[in-house]
Amino acid sequence: MKSEIIKGPPGTPCAQNTSLGWILFGTVHDKIQEDEIISMHLNLDLDDMLKNMWEQERNETRLPTPEERKCEEIYNTTTTRKEEGRYIVKLPTKTEKLKCVEGNTRDIALKRLYQLEKRLEKDEKLKKEYIEIMEEYKTLNHMEEVPKEEMKVPAVYLPHHAVIKYEKETSKVRPVFNASQKGSNKVSLNDELLVGPQLQDDMRSLILRWRMKRVCFVADIQKMYRQILVTKEDSNLQRILWRNNQDEPVKDYRLGRVTFGAASASYLAVRTLHQVATDEGYEHTDAAQVIKQDFYMDDLMSGKDNLQEAIKIAKDIDSILRRGGFIIQKWCSNNAEFLKQFKLSQRSTKVNLEIHIDGSIRALGLNWNIGTDKFQYNLNLPALTDRITKRTILSDIQRLFDPLGWLAASILPAKLLIQKLWLQ
Repeated sequence: MKSEIIKGPPGTPCAQNTSLGWILFGTVHDKIQEDEIISMHLNLDLDDMLKNMWEQERNETRLPTPEERKCEEIYNTTTTRKEEGRYIVKLPTKTEKLKCVEGNTRDIALKRLYQLEKRLEKDEKLKKEYIEIMEEYKTLNHMEEVPKEEMKVPAVYLPHHAVIKYEKETSKVRPVFNASQKGSNKVSLNDELLVGPQLQDDMRSLILRWRMKRVCFVADIQKMYRQILVTKEDSNLQRILWRNNQDEPVKDYRLGRVTFGAASASYLAVRTLHQVATDEGYEHTDAAQVIKQDFYMDDLMSGKDNLQEAIKIAKDIDSILRRGGFIIQKWCSNNAEFLKQFKLSQRSTKVNLEIHIDGSIRALGLNWNIGTDKFQYNLNLPALTDRITKRTILSDIQRLFDPLGWLAASILPAKLLIQKLWLQ
């Protein structure tokens, strides 16, 4: 140690010269500033899968909540029809003054559009199909360009992206509009929308009722959501950005139909299905009742014990729905004579019909073999990974779709395993 020392103000370090050079010494503060970075990720698909797994086994009736009653009141007092029969609905909101229009959503939607374009540039086939779908939206007048004089009207912009459903017989590529995207004020359109009550029977009741008939038939509604219009004011809550090519200017559009991705979309579609049955089914009450009872979303699963009765009620269902702008397609039956009543373009091309309650791909899927008129299960378990976690186990178990409990002896041990894992 050398005699040279430098002292600073009270509370600051001192410098001491040594044969090895200068050193600093002084009080060390116990409190150390730490910057924490919290990363949170929620897999919504897995979250929904877990919810659906337990809901499949629930069989309870309950009274409608105040919000569900309000949703019904809004529908009953605001729904109108066009001259050709299509329905015009208002988006049911929790309050009249919406906060979602106060935040900036256009910048976020623009950023998502750029990301979508990068993805499409890497897949020419996907890009071509996506452009064709958006052109179809414009051709069918399901979306329109926002007039310049209305650009400053309060609005919400929805990001959109392509989803590919490989198991779909038609429309393998479809756009999904993200109404849950929050704006700059942390409020999304879905935060403001009412979900509405559950209007259809559960899958178990529907399948059991359907298979009690000797002549069974199934079909679905073509573009069900897009057959229902929303009011002009509410179409501004469903604006999107789009251009076919990156060298074109980005244009603002608004969706004039019930949009897949909005929290109220399922309710509005099913409620309108019931409404057309009420409004147009006065001459065919049996068919109207089938429309209200034997649909699961856009899928019809019904039948009769007599061939002629089955043909008649199917024709009546088709007639009623057409008056509301709904087109039935992909007819399928266990009776060849029944199918002869429909054009080839109206029939399904599938031999095995997959029965499901959502868009997820199942490891164990329930199928109806139309040729043999029997149910069968398809097993499609994913390959084992090196690292097995609670999440992977939960994901695989939920893929086992057995709504009627025919394979309960095999599936129950897997569900008990989940309980044990969460207790450990």
